[in-house]
Amino acid sequence: MDVSAFADENFNPVEWINKMYTSAPPAETEKNKEQFQLSLLKKLQVYTHQVSNALEDSSQKVCMPQIKCSVCGKILEYFVPKVLQHLPQVFRDAEQLNQEALLLKEKMHSVKEELANAEQNTGHSMAALEKIDQLKTNLQAAKQALHEVDNWTILVTQFEENFEKSDLSAMASKLVSMQKSLRILATAPDVEAKQLQLEGLKNRLEAKASPSLVQAFTTGSLGESKKLVDVFNSIERLPQLLKYHHKCQEKNLYQKLKELAEQEQDESADECLRRVYDATLASWAEQARWCSEVFPDTPCLNILLPLFADLLVALEPSISSCIGSALSHEDCIAALTDLRQVTKGFGAKLNLAVDGMMQDCTLDADMILALAQAVNAPWVIGVQRYGELEKPRLLAVISQTESLTLEDRVQMFGQTKVIDLTSAAVSRCMKLTDGCGAAGLLHAIEAFTEKYISIQIQTLEELLKEKSENEDWTLFKMCLSMLQSSGELMVQLEELDNLISNNLRQLLKHVSAPSTSAAEKFDELLLTPDGRSNLHLLMDKAYKGDPLLEAPLRNGTNLCSTAHKTAVEVIVSPVMPQLDAVLAAKTWQLHRVSADLPDFSFSPQAYITQIGQYLMTLPQHLEPFLDSQSLKFGLNKAGLDIQGSAAELLLNSVSKGLNQAYCERILTLEEIGPAAAKQLAIDINYLGNVLEDLGMSLSEPLQQVCLLLKLSPQDYQTGSSGCSPRLVAAIRQVRTLTSSN
Repeated sequence: MDVSAFADENFNPVEWINKMYTSAPPAETEKNKEQFQLSLLKKLQVYTHQVSNALEDSSQKVCMPQIKCSVCGKILEYFVPKVLQHLPQVFRDAEQLNQEALLLKEKMHSVKEELANAEQNTGHSMAALEKIDQLKTNLQAAKQALHEVDNWTILVTQFEENFEKSDLSAMASKLVSMQKSLRILATAPDVEAKQLQLEGLKNRLEAKASPSLVQAFTTGSLGESKKLVDVFNSIERLPQLLKYHHKCQEKNLYQKLKELAEQEQDESADECLRRVYDATLASWAEQARWCSEVFPDTPCLNILLPLFADLLVALEPSISSCIGSALSHEDCIAALTDLRQVTKGFGAKLNLAVDGMMQDCTLDADMILALAQAVNAPWVIGVQRYGELEKPRLLAVISQTESLTLEDRVQMFGQTKVIDLTSAAVSRCMKLTDGCGAAGLLHAIEAFTEKYISIQIQTLEELLKEKSENEDWTLFKMCLSMLQSSGELMVQLEELDNLISNNLRQLLKHVSAPSTSAAEKFDELLLTPDGRSNLHLLMDKAYKGDPLLEAPLRNGTNLCSTAHKTAVEVIVSPVMPQLDAVLAAKTWQLHRVSADLPDFSFSPQAYITQIGQYLMTLPQHLEPFLDSQSLKFGLNKAGLDIQGSAAELLLNSVSKGLNQAYCERILTLEEIGPAAAKQLAIDINYLGNVLEDLGMSLSEPLQQVCLLLKLSPQDYQTGSSGCSPRLVAAIRQVRTLTSSN
């Protein structure tokens, strides 16, 4: 349909309608004019609606500016027009609400005035009504109190009647009613007397029920026990009932376990203890089931933990008696360790049983600690005595050493591994005391090492007595072997100290961890307060890295020094007779030798060449010990901190000793002539050459002596500058030089 005609300013609707009729097919208009008119009207309505919508959209787009959202930055093309479209309606609604609010305010003000007038007019009446109501309430309370007083007397009479009949349930019912009456009579003047009377009646009921309680708990009657629990629970006497249960069950279980332990007389202590522990665990499971049914409102652990703690303390045969029998065993520590493992196994199973029942309740840690202490209490004495038991065991290893020959003893020291003996003791300490016997272990190790080192020092003294002026290479090797053994001992002592320190650090970490249960705090279970304090001091030292074996390490260092001195003295002893030749007068009786001859005219004397030959043979005898780390460690502990192999360190010590002895003998000479002085300097130079071949040198004092011997009397004063004044004066006296010279 063509609607362009509507835009014409001279639009005539009649002409347009007639045109629409004429433009339509004749058959359609003639057939049904009314139908054609309706169709045309619907089309016009549709066009009208479309034009209205288009006009509205166009007007909104023209009138409304584009607005951007501050969050996303998009242009609000839909919501803003909608809001503006509904603004008139919003204004009308707001105005209407304002009018209604003003109307409500007026009504509330009117109501407030009416209430004020009513209160002013009826205030006295309301006060009178409140007073009357309070009077009514007091009268009712007095009536109830009088009724309860009368009822109290009746209940007491009925209680006495039921008491004669031994009807526990009826008596409990009367006491429950009396408890309710007593709450109502809380303000009565005689309430305290009635409270005392009620407690007395409860005591009588408890005494009346005690035989039945004992019988029910002893026989394990489930129905009768539940009935009595209800009775005592109703009269608020359940704690007293639990005490009866505790005593009865403790006595029953004690007798049961005692009979079980006495069945086999010939079995060992650990087998007997294991059987009793198994029966105790079975009793725990049985009591747990029984208590859960009889005391449904009470956590089972609150009943079982104190019961079994007391039972284990009174257990027969007690762990203490088993420990006593183990102490008489030949290998008492092994016997005690077996018993300890049985106890630890029982404790672990008991802890699992407790943990399985802690899901539905929370317990005081002191209750669990009390049970763990009951399990471990007998071992406190064993931990205290551990050092006394370990000490003879360690000493027995070296007791037969003293009877050996000197050579066998030296060989034994070279083969004995102290770390093997002592680390086994550490392992026994951990198994028997869980590390809590560390103080006793240290005392035992100190006694062992003190004895062991004293035997070695005695052996060194014997070796020193065996030294001779002749070359004795067997004695030489024995001394080196002892020096090597002392170094090995120090290595093992330090290794042992680290082992014990690591164990103590692990123990400290375990007992200090928040996750550690009370049943695993061994320091609190196995030690007295003093013992616990000593253990914590040791653990603190281990944590800081301080040595624990202070005395053994100190004695070991002294042993290394003694072994070093002995070895050097034995090695140097064959050259001492030759050094003594320096003091002999005939050594310096040089015939037909002038002091003016050049140095090459002099040759080393026999005593010094013999010393040189002996020194040159030392390396081949030291060769087996060339790479010995133990020997080097022992020499370092003896104070030789210079670098080099063990053989080099030992040769350096021999050189120092020889230089010192040689220098001392020279300084004790009474008098030598010019030729003898030059000869002595030649001898010293020869010794220096030998030492240089061995990788060493003359000592500083001996070098200065050699220089002072070579100086002419005229140059002595100026040439001796820089030398030790003591040596300058001593050599001047030996050469009989005057200060003027």
